[in-house]
Amino acid sequence: MGTRSFDFLTESLLFQHDHLDNNFENVEESVLRKALNEYREFCDQNTATLRNEVAKTQLTVFPGLRRSTDLKSITQSAFYLDQYLLDDPLYSLSFPDLRMDSVLNRHIGMPPPGEIRRAVAGAARYMKGHVPFVAANYVKFLPLTQPRDPKVPIVYSDTFFSDVLPKTLMQFFHDRVQVRALAPTPEGFQVLDKPLSPTRRICVTLGDDFQDSKVYVLQKVEHTNYEEDTGRIEGIFCIPDAPPDRPEFDAWVFQSINQSARSRYLELQQDATIAVDWGAQYITTTRLDFELLQEVLPQQDTLRATRQIPVDLTVIEDIDPTTLMRIRHEESKAFKAFRDNLNCRLAKLRAAPDLDSLEKDAREVLRELKEEAEALTSVIHNLKKKSFWDFTMATCVFATAVQSNVPTVAAVLYALLQGARTWDEYRTQSRMTPAFFLWKLQKHHSSHHD
Repeated sequence: MGTRSFDFLTESLLFQHDHLDNNFENVEESVLRKALNEYREFCDQNTATLRNEVAKTQLTVFPGLRRSTDLKSITQSAFYLDQYLLDDPLYSLSFPDLRMDSVLNRHIGMPPPGEIRRAVAGAARYMKGHVPFVAANYVKFLPLTQPRDPKVPIVYSDTFFSDVLPKTLMQFFHDRVQVRALAPTPEGFQVLDKPLSPTRRICVTLGDDFQDSKVYVLQKVEHTNYEEDTGRIEGIFCIPDAPPDRPEFDAWVFQSINQSARSRYLELQQDATIAVDWGAQYITTTRLDFELLQEVLPQQDTLRATRQIPVDLTVIEDIDPTTLMRIRHEESKAFKAFRDNLNCRLAKLRAAPDLDSLEKDAREVLRELKEEAEALTSVIHNLKKKSFWDFTMATCVFATAVQSNVPTVAAVLYALLQGARTWDEYRTQSRMTPAFFLWKLQKHHSSHHD
């Protein structure tokens, strides 16, 4: 079926149709968790094999651990990217739940973590929905999640965590933040559509990525007992009905924004590390992450070494994965040529000796890619005319950002992984430095047949 892990799952309880249809309601939880443990052990024992299944190209991409990657985005990019690497949700669920999660969620009014049967069924259905992509070697599910530390640290900052990131980065986040009040409901929280005023429940959203909003609840400690000899602290935490006063509220909001910024930065750093570890480029559908990467990458003096190359590409929508993979295989010549040319051009940009050369080469690459994108649009129009399938065409922006000769954290890490002792030694071995992409739907075209 295109991957060793899927071969295992086809013989596993986790992929059996009858159990997926009824959310494993007839399966004992101990049996289900045993099946998950067996799957995790299999993945851990076959990491080298799974690694060898990853395409060795610069258009193998990873969208991150916590970013939602829907089937639509993967479908749209099927002609222009070589391979998508996704975090394996069944592998993630194989780690035991942390009891603290349930306790904290119940205390602040959020629903408890999902029941394991329903969660496993949803993850398995999600993976099976990608079977045509997996069989065509276009999508790979990989064991990327690591177990969480069961210890929850108690943190404090005299500066309200305003110094946990460089000032320029912290300002980047503050310029793009939205803070909204929340109201408790039986199902969790509801966002209040009104001007922000002192309250004890807020959500912090960076950019327009509302799915990744952070929830904060301002509690009050009514009693604390500290045992100096053991270091044990006991306290009673409650959520008063009365809102905090304005100074306390403003300080808490400021602190919450800073903590959200740090969390988002660390998540992106982790994603970049995983991408480098698996030989992939980072891809995102959010402008915030794309701009953040450009902000994070080092600068030479006051000149940024990153150059962005945006190209509009026609994509196919409203088509089932099996048909799309058949078209990708049967009509692959033009699209493979585009991917091969893009690979070569990215390598050329990364090898630019200075910023002036990078700027000049980027302009030339942009002109050539726009011409090729127009030619591919004609290919898709002709494909639609001669095919028996009814599909919609739309336009996505494929923005590429590349660097030239600047040692980044990710690049140095990659050098170490490849056995290079220093950055200079790595640079003599390979001229490639990290690239990253923004893939985002722009506008729709007519869905009528020509």
